[in-house]
Amino acid sequence: MKFLAHTTPIPRTHNMKMKMKASQNNDLCHEEGIPIEETVARYSAWAVNYEEDLCEENFRGPNIVANRLGELFPDVCSRAQLRIIDLAAGTGFVGEKLKMMGFENIDAIEPSQGMMRILENKKVYKNTYLELLDGSSTKCPIAKEGYVIIVMREEYLHKVAEYKDRLEPHMDKMELNGAWIKVSRTIIPKYSFDNDGVLYTFCVK
Repeated sequence: MKFLAHTTPIPRTHNMKMKMKASQNNDLCHEEGIPIEETVARYSAWAVNYEEDLCEENFRGPNIVANRLGELFPDVCSRAQLRIIDLAAGTGFVGEKLKMMGFENIDAIEPSQGMMRILENKKVYKNTYLELLDGSSTKCPIAKEGYVIIVMREEYLHKVAEYKDRLEPHMDKMELNGAWIKVSRTIIPKYSFDNDGVLYTFCVK
């Protein structure tokens, strides 16, 4: 396993070579067929370069999620009272964005020790949980109602074995079973490294 380290200060606008290295580092964590434990280990190893690789030019996910929450909760004065759980929180990009928008009560769940170390140093999360969400119980209290926001590369729906012909049918089945209501499904152009993304919003009641 080899991550491509940056040996010189990186300007805000990456040149094509640095963008390719960043994309390769991202793809290494999504290699087909590797077990989840290896994925977690690769994210931990990537942590040192993660924020440079996933700058806003390359990765729009944190802004997209934060802006969606802002749309759902336009009353700035009430945002500090809302409880948010940031799943697979990485180094805390989303938490930083939400904090600037007035959201204060934010917890983080992240399985990678390397990512968690950076996240905790930012002091934007109320509680942090070093956990892998695998269907078993979690130490993090989960609300029984609220919104679920998911954003991901659209191509993963067709290329990732665990998602292809499985993820969206499972989402639909959950809706049929009354677990949640799909509020929206939106295609996001150039979400990550010029790849389109898909943004889901569900409401749990």
